[in-house]
Parts: sequence; structure tokens; C-alpha cells
Amino acid sequence: MTEPYAAAVSDALDLLLRRRGGTMWARVIDVLGTLEGIIGDEDPERMQEVAVALDEFHSASAVPDPDSGVTADEVSALLDQIEDFFGLGRLKGLGAQYQQGDFFERVRNATRSFLKECATASTSWRLALNRYRGDGQVPLMTITKSKGLEYDVVVLLGLDDSDWWSFQKNPDEGHSTFFVAASRARERLFMTLCKGQRTAKIGEIYTLLDAAGVKTINSDNLVSVQKYPHNQYQTRLREISARMSQTDAHLRYSLIEHLLAERIVAWGCRETPTAPSMAIPGPAWNYIYISSFRNCIATEKTRAKTQIFNLRIFPIVESADVIDRLSDKTFMEALQMCLVNDPQLGAARKRAIASGGTPASFANEWHPYRAVWPVVPGEGSDIEPKSDDPAPDNLAKAADRIQGQRLAKLIGYLSSGVS
Repeated sequence: MTEPYAAAVSDALDLLLRRRGGTMWARVIDVLGTLEGIIGDEDPERMQEVAVALDEFHSASAVPDPDSGVTADEVSALLDQIEDFFGLGRLKGLGAQYQQGDFFERVRNATRSFLKECATASTSWRLALNRYRGDGQVPLMTITKSKGLEYDVVVLLGLDDSDWWSFQKNPDEGHSTFFVAASRARERLFMTLCKGQRTAKIGEIYTLLDAAGVKTINSDNLVSVQKYPHNQYQTRLREISARMSQTDAHLRYSLIEHLLAERIVAWGCRETPTAPSMAIPGPAWNYIYISSFRNCIATEKTRAKTQIFNLRIFPIVESADVIDRLSDKTFMEALQMCLVNDPQLGAARKRAIASGGTPASFANEWHPYRAVWPVVPGEGSDIEPKSDDPAPDNLAKAADRIQGQRLAKLIGYLSSGVS
């Protein structure tokens, strides 16, 4: 899948399994632009011609029912149509490595053979493509083939002298190779070493790992997966994966919902990381999605898929343009914006209440103007300061601290004559 030929052909096949192109359309258009020698948006008329040609190809060759049965011969015939559309000679120009010997033919034959094998083992076009792309499977590859790829969890098999036999011959290259392997992991990296294997020749790597505080886990302390039947173990992994996906999706949805409602505000650098940071208007999030939490990147839902880098999200009162946002607002409107509608403060209060804490009354319990300090009903007046201080381990203190910080900043802005 890392080979340009394989990526282009599988993307085109994916496009022919869809009624509407979506992201696959944009990816195939990019490949066609490269084959035509079109750089960026320099020649919109030629790109329009390319788009029309692709649309005609899609209409003529799309698979009517992607969930219908498929045979290896049918896959081979459709691959022939895809290669004819791209131009086999032009596909060979996608990579400099394809100009050497018979490397292109070997990649082409391997890709076609594997796609036909996946068709034989699957019950539909869609499942065959999913199988080819390894959906729901663990990719197994060499360190060299992993360059440019990233995964949440990476397992590096065999960190020992026998598997790293060339390390002593060229330690600098060995360090570089190890860095490539280790940097593929976004969240967790596991390195394995079998009992009895020696590590003297790669001792430099273990010295670095010790200095970095990397922990060693003895397999005797691990719960053996052999206690579980294979199918139960796989089911458990799928359940965990699905739960993580749901949590991630819920976070994205919640953030977009708050950004659309302008309860919080986002800033970012459009097109390049060095561009000036600008506030993103709330309604714009109808056409933007957060594509990478880790790298703080959002992407516009356009054919160009323009990216917004260095994405940062702030409460209203912490935003750089808070003065403009508070301009012409009454005190009650400013209080509603900066405290009552603050999602972070709302979440802190919910956590405090769930733990048995009693944070400052807020929103649903009291009128907004009663929500700016801890209060309880008083006999002599409507409200009075709360006297009982929460316990040290009570999350109410955290909620009250956030509330106090928000209020202090808001009062500071208002007292400077903003409203």
C-alpha cells in the first residue's frame, strides 16, 4: 500500500465501488493531476478536463452493487480498465524506483495477485477491498517499509543481537534505523526480547533506553493471552477498539458542537504553519473538521482539502479577540458568554457533583447572576456566601477555581470599559 502504483490502483477501485466519490474522488484527481503534469491550481481548465474524464470513467465502470459476489477474473478485468484509464506507461512514472529493472512489473504483479487472492477469499467487492487494505488487521512490515507511517501502538519484534546483526558494522545507521522504528508510534511503543537472546552488540540502544526511563516488563508478570480462546481474545480487542473509536468520535462531535454555538473559540494558521493565526468563525465549522488531535490540524471540507495548522481552542474569556466579542454586550450577556455557557466550567462542575462535591451553584440551580460565587439560600437575603469549605480531595475546589479565574478576567475586561 505504500507503493505509488498500489495506492493509485486501490484508490481508483475504491472510487468505482462508491456512488459518490467523496475523499476517494479527490485522491484519484490528485493522481491524475500528477500524471498530467499539472502543478497545484496552475491550470484550472486542464484540471476541469481531467475531472470530466474521471466522471465519465466512473459512470461507465462503477460496480453496480459493491456488496455483490466477486471473482478473481472480475477483479482482473476491472484492474485492466483502471490501468487503461490511467495509462500503464504513465503509472510507471509515479515513482523513480520504477525506472530500475523490472521493479515496476514486480510491484504491479504482486498488487494484482493479492487483490485477486482477496476476491477469492471474500464474499463481495467491498469485503475484498477491505481485506486488501488490511482493515481490522495488524500490519506487519519491515522498518524500512514503515517510513512515513504512524500508528497508535507499535510492537518492535526482536531487539537483540541476532536481529540487529549489522549494528556494530555501522552504529550511526543502526541508531537511525532504530529511531525510524521507534518514531512510528503515536502513543505506545513495545519492544520485545526473547529469553536467552544476547544484547551486548546493541548495548548502546539499551543504554539510551535506560537513560530515557523506559521500563522493562518481565513476561512472567503478564497475564498470558493463552488463557483465552483466540476468538474471545479477538472479540475483546474489537470491543476495546470500538469503545476507543466511539470516545474519539464523541469528543470530535462535542467540540464541533461547542465551536458552532460559539461557546468556545478556535484559532489556527490556514494553509501553512507559518501563516498568521486567525480566529475561526463559529459558522465555518459546518465546513471544517478536526483531522488530527495529536498534530492540532483541522481540514476544510472542500475538494482542495485546505488544512488549518496549529489549531488552538480557547474559552471565550481567554481568546485573543475577547474584547471585540464583549463589545456592546451588557453585563448579563457577557456573563452568559464567559461563564454560564463555558463547557470547561460545566464539565468541571459535573465531575465535582459526581464525586459528592458541592461546587458553586450554577445555571440550572440559580439565576446567572447568582452563579459567580459559592452561595446557599439565606434567611435574611436571597443569597449569602457559602461558609463550608470543600474537603481537600473534593473536585468542587477545582470547579470554583476555574469559575473564579473566568470571573476575575471578565470583571477586568468590563471594568476597563469594554461594554
